[in-house]
Amino acid sequence: MSYRNENDNRKLFVGNLPRNINYEELREIFGQVGDVKYAKVINRENVKVPYGFVIMSNENEAKKARDTLDGYELDGRNINVEISGQKGSSQRKVRKFQQDKQLSDRVMFVCNLPFTLSQEDLVDLFSDFECENAKLVIRDGQSKGFGFIRFPTAELLQEAIKMMNNHKIGDRYIKVRKAFKTDDLKVEKKLPQENKGMNNQENQELEQEQEQQQEQEQQQN
Repeated sequence: MSYRNENDNRKLFVGNLPRNINYEELREIFGQVGDVKYAKVINRENVKVPYGFVIMSNENEAKKARDTLDGYELDGRNINVEISGQKGSSQRKVRKFQQDKQLSDRVMFVCNLPFTLSQEDLVDLFSDFECENAKLVIRDGQSKGFGFIRFPTAELLQEAIKMMNNHKIGDRYIKVRKAFKTDDLKVEKKLPQENKGMNNQENQELEQEQEQQQEQEQQQN
């Protein structure tokens, strides 16, 4: 069955995309939120502003992707995300404010990486910015082409974003931006102990932030 015939409650319309985006990057961005089954970008010459479609694995993940990524800044544009067939919500400004509060101060999301790039290569790539550790996302033994980098300060993260966005590796131009705050713990917990660069106090602070966010999400639901 074609994904384009899937139930609309799993299908997302993504508007106001930057001109240079491709379906792989779109898939990687939505992959931060959940399991992406299908992604497509419409970027023909006669299309004034590119747009696309993403199908998540279920309705709950589609709603989570909409609430998390609607208003997300992508190469200078704030994308809009809607469940297919539904009009824009009056709650978009509220979601945008909530999303802004969830961006990490020290963790970077990097995508469009060559699939041959290893986790060690990823650390080396950002070594000039004193990165503490990295997490290359690997599934079924294969790199998914994106990952996360943790920096010791917010200033170094901002400098890395400024210097490394659109940096060319082989035949690819990587994309970098702030990760979501929930990815702080994702990077920390999935790395070997000897690669961790945080002390117990910082771990406790991150755990408290995670617990507070979970409580807020439960209250909203």
